[in-house]
Amino acid sequence: VCEALSNVALNNDCAKIIAEKGGVRLLWSLLQSSDHNV
Repeated sequence: VCEALSNVALNNDCAKIIAEKGGVRLLWSLLQSSDHNV
């Protein structure tokens, strides 16, 4: 989906794409798991 999953929080466009694809749960999981994981 996105090259840098750790930067998904900074990429609003990417976040919107994931949300549109119904990956909201996955999105939050990535945000919680790879929050400060650069």
